[in-house]
Amino acid sequence: MINTLKNWWVSLQSRERLILILGSVFVTLLLFYQLIWMPWHRAINNMQGYLLKHRTNLVWMQQQGELLEQNGGITTTIAVKGSDKSLLAVVQQTAKANGVSEMIKQMNPRLEGAQVSVVLEETSFSQWVRWVDSLQSEYGVTIVQLAAERESGKPDVAEEVRVTFTRS
Repeated sequence: MINTLKNWWVSLQSRERLILILGSVFVTLLLFYQLIWMPWHRAINNMQGYLLKHRTNLVWMQQQGELLEQNGGITTTIAVKGSDKSLLAVVQQTAKANGVSEMIKQMNPRLEGAQVSVVLEETSFSQWVRWVDSLQSEYGVTIVQLAAERESGKPDVAEEVRVTFTRS
């Protein structure tokens, strides 16, 4: 095989050999550029962009940390409605405002008023969820215990809902 290539090379004219040498150098340089040089520079540019982005994030976080230290840290004070009222009164008031008071069959304070246990019957579940959402978001009331039974054949209706609320 090597002898065949040598014989073929010797049989070429000097001008043909020059063209083949220059062509192979050009193809080698083109392949080097496409397969090594360009991907390498793209990777470097991507890394520089990535690094710059994360450096700006780091600087911003450090500035925010300094601001927090200057202002005495994070304080979360949420204005809660009805903090001057008993939990039982808040539950009754919000039930009436959200249209679920007619569905309440039983309401009992527990643990010296720290919790209120409520039993609702034939309740629209979506209406009940809106009521609980207003209790949580506006009054800081959370659910301690919940049990619900669905009415078969009626969508969005709970046959009985037993829930216990507390104020956080």
